[in-house]
Formats: sequence, C-alpha cells, structure tokens
Amino acid sequence: MSVNIKLERNKNEGSSNILRRFQRKMQESGIIQKKKSLKFDDRTKSPLLLKLSKLNKISRKAEIEKMIKLGKTPERRGRRR
Repeated sequence: MSVNIKLERNKNEGSSNILRRFQRKMQESGIIQKKKSLKFDDRTKSPLLLKLSKLNKISRKAEIEKMIKLGKTPERRGRRR
C-alpha cells in the first residue's frame, strides 16, 4: 500500500494549520488505521491446535445429532439471515 500525500503551503498559512491539514489527510487515506491493525496481527495456530479444534468440533456435532435423535433438543433449521 503506497499512498503519497502532498500538501503545499498556502499564502499566509501558519505551520499549525499545515500540520492540521496533514493529519486530516492521513486519516482520510486510512494509513493510520492500516498500521494499527497490522500492529496487533494474530499469529497462526499450530497444526496440533488446529487438529484438536477440529476433533472437538466433530465430537460436539455428533453429540448434538445424538440429542436430536433422542428428542432432547429441537432440530436446528439453519442460521437466520
């Protein structure tokens, strides 16, 4: 992501006003938000952790299907949208 922000000083403009305009341009371009999101990037999960989570998901699904067959929980229709 390469964004160039170009500001030229207007006639009779103070340095504080230039700084204010620069900060506004930075916010509008989205550079700051992108950098902040990259700062707290999540690391990838290990293969063992992925395997355990998949096994837990399979066992939970089997347990729910068993409860539905026994009539202890109502059937799921699907997600609402």
